[in-house]
Amino acid sequence: MSYVGRLGSRDNRECVYQFVPVDDQRDSIFGQWLNRDESSSSGCSFKWAIPLKQQEELFQLELI
Repeated sequence: MSYVGRLGSRDNRECVYQFVPVDDQRDSIFGQWLNRDESSSSGCSFKWAIPLKQQEELFQLELI
């Protein structure tokens, strides 16, 4: 984010910022990591440390 200026009166002032995209090749690096991870795994290798029943209880959403 880059500071652009201020708007409004002294009592109701707001700062204005502008989004400035980064150009540091991070998309390329993340793409390389994703390719590496996808090529090294033939499926989901993630294993839960808690039983499935407890997982279901942990992730239930309560609607209000």
